Amino acid sequence: MHLVSTADSIEVNDSDNIVFLDTEWIGKNKTFPPRASIPEFILTAYTTAFSVPSSLKNYLPHSKTTVLEFIEFKLPSQTATPSFINPDTWFSQDSPSSDLALLLSRPIPHAYLLDNLKKLSGQAWFDARLSITDCRFHSNTTEHFPLSALTLWYELQTASSAQRHWAQSLNWLSTQLKRPELTAQDRLVFEESRDRLSYLPYDGDVETKGIRCRTLEFTRFFGQLGEAAWLSRDLLDLAVEHLNRRLDVTGDTCVFIGNLLMMQEIRRAVKGQGMSKRVYRIGKQASNGDITKVYLITLINRHWVTICADISSGLVTYGDSLRHPQQYEPHDDMLSIKKWLSSFGIHMQVEGASLPHGVQPDVSSCGVFALNMISHAVFKDVLLKSVDVGIARAEWFNTLTNNYLLSRNDSIATTSRNEHLDHTAEQSSRMNLDFLCRRDESVVSGLGCEDLETLEPGTMIESLSVLPDVTPSSSANLDQDEDYPMDETPSKHDAQGEPADDLMDLDQTIQNGTEVPTNSPVLFPLFAKGYRPTIGNSTAPKKSAMTRTLPESETSQLVVGTSNSAQKDRRARAAHEAGTFEIKPARERSWRRGISEIDGRAQFRDNNVMEVLCSKCRKWYKVGAVYNKYRYKEHFNKCKGKLGNQRTMDELKDSFGVAFKTHRDELVEKKVDVSKVACPGLSKDDDERIGHYLRRTMAPGGGGRALHKLALEKYDMKYSELDAEEQEVIDNMQVDGHLWRNDFRRGRVYALKCLREIIVSASKPTPSACRQCQLVLVHGGFVRLLQKDATEDKNLIFVNHRYRDPVMGEKYANTLGLREILTSSSESNLSMFLRYAIGVDNGTYADNKILSGLVEACMMVEDKKKRGVGMQGFRWGNAKLADYDRMLHVLYIESPAAYRHFAKYLPARTERSFQIMEGKAPKMPMAIRDRSFELVSQQLEVLCYEGPISLSWDDTKLLPAFRLFWDPDRKAHFLVGAIEGPICVADPEMARAIADDLSHVLGTKVRLFCLQIPLAGVAPIMVAAIPISDNLDILELTPLSTKILYGLLDHGIHVVSCCCDGTETERGVQRLIAQNADSQLIYKIPSPADPKYELEIIVAVIRGHPIIMIQDSLHARKTYRNNLFSGARLLAFGNYVALYRHIREIAFEEGSPLYHRDIEKLDRQDDNAAARLFSAATLQFIVARHPGYLGDIVFLFVFGELPDAYQNRTISHLERMKIILRAHYFVQMWQAFLRKAGYPESRYCLSREAIDITHFLTNGLFALVAIHRDHYTGDHPFPLLPWFHGTEACEHSFGCSRSIITDFTLLDFYFMIQKTRTKMHEGFLLAKSSADPKARATGYNHTYMDSHGMDLQVLAVYPTDKEIADVACVAFEEAEALVALLGVVPPQLHREDPTLISLPGFDSLLHNDLFTDNETEEYSHEDDQDCAAKLRQLLREDHWHTGLSAKEDEKLTNLSLAAMSLSIDDMLTVASLPDDDVDTEKDICTQERSRIRAQTEFILPDVDVLEGEKPFGKGTFSMERLDLGFLVAERMKHQTRQAEHGVRTQTGMTTVSSEGSEGSKEPTSTHSARRAILKGIQEVLREQQDRGNSTGRNREARWHEGGTEASKATGNSANAAVVSATAARDALKKREKLFHLAQVPLLALIKNAQISTVRSIKIAQYGIIYGEDTFGVAIGRVEALYVKSGGKNAKHGSVDESHSVGALSHVAVQVYEYTYARKFRAIPHATSALQTSQYWLLPPLSFLCLLMNPPQQTLHGLTVSEKDEGIFKEFLNATKKIKAAMVLSRKRGKNAVRIDDS
Repeated sequence: MHLVSTADSIEVNDSDNIVFLDTEWIGKNKTFPPRASIPEFILTAYTTAFSVPSSLKNYLPHSKTTVLEFIEFKLPSQTATPSFINPDTWFSQDSPSSDLALLLSRPIPHAYLLDNLKKLSGQAWFDARLSITDCRFHSNTTEHFPLSALTLWYELQTASSAQRHWAQSLNWLSTQLKRPELTAQDRLVFEESRDRLSYLPYDGDVETKGIRCRTLEFTRFFGQLGEAAWLSRDLLDLAVEHLNRRLDVTGDTCVFIGNLLMMQEIRRAVKGQGMSKRVYRIGKQASNGDITKVYLITLINRHWVTICADISSGLVTYGDSLRHPQQYEPHDDMLSIKKWLSSFGIHMQVEGASLPHGVQPDVSSCGVFALNMISHAVFKDVLLKSVDVGIARAEWFNTLTNNYLLSRNDSIATTSRNEHLDHTAEQSSRMNLDFLCRRDESVVSGLGCEDLETLEPGTMIESLSVLPDVTPSSSANLDQDEDYPMDETPSKHDAQGEPADDLMDLDQTIQNGTEVPTNSPVLFPLFAKGYRPTIGNSTAPKKSAMTRTLPESETSQLVVGTSNSAQKDRRARAAHEAGTFEIKPARERSWRRGISEIDGRAQFRDNNVMEVLCSKCRKWYKVGAVYNKYRYKEHFNKCKGKLGNQRTMDELKDSFGVAFKTHRDELVEKKVDVSKVACPGLSKDDDERIGHYLRRTMAPGGGGRALHKLALEKYDMKYSELDAEEQEVIDNMQVDGHLWRNDFRRGRVYALKCLREIIVSASKPTPSACRQCQLVLVHGGFVRLLQKDATEDKNLIFVNHRYRDPVMGEKYANTLGLREILTSSSESNLSMFLRYAIGVDNGTYADNKILSGLVEACMMVEDKKKRGVGMQGFRWGNAKLADYDRMLHVLYIESPAAYRHFAKYLPARTERSFQIMEGKAPKMPMAIRDRSFELVSQQLEVLCYEGPISLSWDDTKLLPAFRLFWDPDRKAHFLVGAIEGPICVADPEMARAIADDLSHVLGTKVRLFCLQIPLAGVAPIMVAAIPISDNLDILELTPLSTKILYGLLDHGIHVVSCCCDGTETERGVQRLIAQNADSQLIYKIPSPADPKYELEIIVAVIRGHPIIMIQDSLHARKTYRNNLFSGARLLAFGNYVALYRHIREIAFEEGSPLYHRDIEKLDRQDDNAAARLFSAATLQFIVARHPGYLGDIVFLFVFGELPDAYQNRTISHLERMKIILRAHYFVQMWQAFLRKAGYPESRYCLSREAIDITHFLTNGLFALVAIHRDHYTGDHPFPLLPWFHGTEACEHSFGCSRSIITDFTLLDFYFMIQKTRTKMHEGFLLAKSSADPKARATGYNHTYMDSHGMDLQVLAVYPTDKEIADVACVAFEEAEALVALLGVVPPQLHREDPTLISLPGFDSLLHNDLFTDNETEEYSHEDDQDCAAKLRQLLREDHWHTGLSAKEDEKLTNLSLAAMSLSIDDMLTVASLPDDDVDTEKDICTQERSRIRAQTEFILPDVDVLEGEKPFGKGTFSMERLDLGFLVAERMKHQTRQAEHGVRTQTGMTTVSSEGSEGSKEPTSTHSARRAILKGIQEVLREQQDRGNSTGRNREARWHEGGTEASKATGNSANAAVVSATAARDALKKREKLFHLAQVPLLALIKNAQISTVRSIKIAQYGIIYGEDTFGVAIGRVEALYVKSGGKNAKHGSVDESHSVGALSHVAVQVYEYTYARKFRAIPHATSALQTSQYWLLPPLSFLCLLMNPPQQTLHGLTVSEKDEGIFKEFLNATKKIKAAMVLSRKRGKNAVRIDDS
């Protein structure tokens, strides 16, 4: 025995009896080993240390306690609130001093905390932590419980969970018994089930020969929704066992009903992994005619399906209880059954779903219906109806529990003929769902065609191709029951991934009735390596260590798992040393192959799987356990031997054809008939995939280590960060490590250590690769390369340049005669056509679309001539011909004669074609008419959709202009563009008169109404587009929306929601529509605490349809972001604030997930920037780097979660309810805190708009869930996809239109509508967002098309009222926990304290301009000053030609002509749009119809466990003990894919350029061209105005709305700096005058607040401040500084310092209130009742001056210097004078204080 222990690791080479000594392990700075490799003696000691004393077992329920008694058993509840305290602080080095029984009176800690404690428990034990402290109750750590407290909590948690499941089951039975439609017989069934609970053990062992589970599993029968009602594999196997008993009673031997393991064995057999005896026996009986039907249940995509193999008819069919089951056909399993039976000479045909079945009404009853299909087919039971599902569940419960209870009393003496299920109970119970669902692509191809030798007893059938007849003796042996020996279990070092034997949870997993985790490599030893039974006829199968039954006392103390694996290893080693160990040939081959991959020259002993001869040291190394490779790998990597290059005797013998005598040391030549030949290497003869590999790859070889790993090892840097020389070194290292080389020409692969020659004998002249080459063939890396798919030709351009060989490519091109093309120095030597081809290839003609179109048209004409067809059907709509066709159109307009001449020689449209195109009318009516709704109704009818639909509307800017349109239906011309609708005109003069008539108001915006079918893959439907002006109010806009809504409802379209963006006007429209509703539906969520928290949701009912008013969630996320970034408010809660300054600091730190552009010069509509800000990565970064920024952390968490309640694709609706309710309660508590602390909400909370949007989001999502649950479920659940209920459809439509024409007119938009929907459909085909999630300043990113990860089965399950009420309590506790984290005691916010004085808001007393907040939260979709509109306005003005020079006049004329050409170009762009393709439109409808059907008719059963509620911790504590990892985990679970993938990934910081393309001299688009023209016109006008005379009235006109851009207030950066400096000086002058008039003392000090260029004001500095009628004169700590740029609606910008108090707009401070002497307290009187700090947002006038000296920090506040004390007291005594100055600052009109012009 050799034991090595270090501080870093524990290595045990064998596991003889080792005694664990505390003195050697505890407190010795050792590291607790990973769970996968805990030595047995450590595991035993750990178990003992954490075991619960037997004396405390009496306080816990016994597993045999009956259900009803167990439900009444008093157990502590599990808290819904885990602590935010670091779990490591729960462990203490103090000795236990408290009684464990005390914990029985306290709530059980949250599961998240228990899991973290369990992870730390081993290391804490090693570190001599002797006790556990319950930090929830005694933060001073006066209580110290034994370590067994952790085990006690786990046992209580298990019991509490079981109690909850049985209580829910009893409630379900009681509910069923109250149903009035129950028959007397049905009532007896439910009563029998209820009676069974009085004597059924709540967690008893259920064991049969093939099954082992717990009685807790029976609770799955009582329910109809969710995972808890889904029948597990154990229950199905018990039910199948019962059906086999019924078969025994009937005596029908022609039917076989297999359990789930039978199907798995068939899959393994057809894949060549070995056939079990049972599969072989049933196959033989079927071939002999003894069995005519085989029934099996299988799992397809988490759904139970029944398969029937009818041998008599030769058909394999299935039955599926879904309404439309074709999508879930068990095709692979039916093929496996067909192949299995065909190997016995039975030919079968696979048929569809012809097995009779009922239709399940929910998503979790598939197991009940699968069993009913078998019982109906075999026993003629009645087919199960959807209304009888509850009865069927109760009947199965009664049947199985009766079997269990009878088996306990030994009442059953007979067993079913099929009860000899061939495997042990432990192996059967460990089969999990994921493994059952697993499909292998080679399910059929794995069958071999080799002949088999005669089958011997006890052997495994390797193939199905040819099966021999079996002798009677062998048949007798095959009929015996067979056990799968557990020594087939792979070693833990051989297995891939982490073992599943987690501490303390193995036994608990079984007790909970849950499936064993799928990541366990030891769960399926039977299938991991292929079954090889033990040779012999033993009738007493071995009982595995994993399935041995432990005494109850021992089981109760087994809290850390089992040591069966270690015991099995020890027995195997002992048997191996004694020579009795049975070596499995397949495992031996696998073991040797694995060792050879580690050491290519290793040697082995015969009949030995524990010793290896190392090629380095030439010593035999014992690997420590049978079949172990891991330890040899460690030895080989550490071995320092240098004999690896010397050949062994065996190698010499192979190389030279000699043999060595065994008794003498002399060389004797052995004459053999052999010859030496060159090694042929590996080719497709060795593996056909080698040919594909060589055709796919361009690498010269392989097998080397990855570049990034080599770079990290040598330079500790990423490969991409190395310079060229260092990369060259790494490249050489990789090449030196290659194991093979590729010979592409000969199609072979050679090992770099190839032996070059091999010996072949005359008996086998065909050479095979040498041993070194053969090792390459089994190398893991090489095998993975062989499995890769071939690269498509179009993707070869992306091949890494390092794998390209330009030299060989050039040589090969030369051999093909292409040298001229590749090497010609002058293209003039080439032919015209070749030069054009080269130009097209290299992009020379990429922008010359007219030339390309001409060539394309000529080629199409020639093609038609060759085929002998005419020009009919010539596709002028081809995109390649668009520009060429547009040029022809212009030529036709300018000169029809010239066009006719042109058309004689080149392809061109007919004149009639142009006339038809010009008269083409848009499909959408230009006003709201019945035709609008008829078109929508027709489209929905084509899509076969009658479900709920979402209506949204939004506005976008128009180019206000009249356009003439010919209406072919009405045979008249119309002017389009006015808000009154199309205007009919008779002649051009009338059109000109109307255009000049100012009474016709042009529309400056278009209001688009869209319908969205809320299902994935269906593009929006545009209903109407109406022109509107900018100044329409709520009363004018509401009729448009109501007309659309009522029209849709009257045409039978089921509108369920009305969605719009977050502007005040739109919310007003929604409220007005709801107020005018016919009736209302009212939902109430009771308050978990105070009645004021009760949530009431009102849903409008219009025309009999419930209509939900919803705000767009993505707009809401940007609103929350803008609130955080606004300098107009200070988000204060408790002891913390959320500041823009914090976020900016984070963005500029190394490794930040935010881009600079997300923070500076930000785009307020940037969806990506908002998603990054609220992402889990950003939250994690702040938690890790700045845990003290709790205000920002909580804000980002709460208001990042709320929009994702709509946007997340995977979480359940119950989880969404929790998120929105948590945000609702948090906002209410925030408002309550502000009221009690005297803060004005308008300045210290979210904006009024943001709070209103929050209410809309909360009410909207709840109403969506309730309405879908109550009105749209019916017999078949309809999934709710909440992310489709928003305005993204409208925004996407606008974006698609602007991609065609940036500045479109109303008529342009009408013509583009159909094209827009086609483009949107293309976006849905891609099923991803419209922009790169990492893009910056890109505005909208439409993500509603992305349905990645969408789980329809989860989205079709709706919570009950009780579940919502329960989750409301959880959400309330979570909100309380977040409030407590911010330092506020939540109960103080719930009660109204009459002694608490709420002070008036500070801003309610001040009205001066320095404090007026003009920063609005609303923002338009485009810039208010639209470039195209301004350019059009300038061109229509005549007066700007006056006073211009001839040169200037000419320049303006040219610019105006250029502008007109752009307008003409836009018109031609619309005119050249291809005609609506009827076939394309039909194809779109077909695809969308199939998607709708797939999502509404194929709802899968829910198998996954719904997310448990995970609220958060309460309390205040030091930052060192803070643990916020749970917040990050929640965000990671709930965030969207856009947020996950959109964050910045690089670690280095790079400056993001914000220049854009503005520096480009040449415009890159029509929009930029307009900007260039507008700039040119303004420059000319500015020059003329600068030198001309102008009156004051003209200057005033230019300054206001009619002025040009150059004359407006913004100016360039230099002018802005001058304006800001002037404003700062004026503010200082006014400040000095105000304090002078009020006779405030220390004027020299207060006039500039002691702020200058010498001493600036900075963050974290202290100053004397004044709060009028609040805190008076006090000390303030600067938290944030804001400056405001020029302009009325300018924003407050955050700065880190300022050299002038006059330049500031706001100063955010923490208030310190004066107490006595030089002392100031951190908790002022205003917040003393809540015991929190106070923050205030001051105007610069209230910041009196900086302190002379930094104050001294104390435990409860500050102590200032004596000098500062004197200054402070002077100001304190002058409080009235300071207040007078504040009053003077608010005066207006003639009494206002003005600054002297001098």
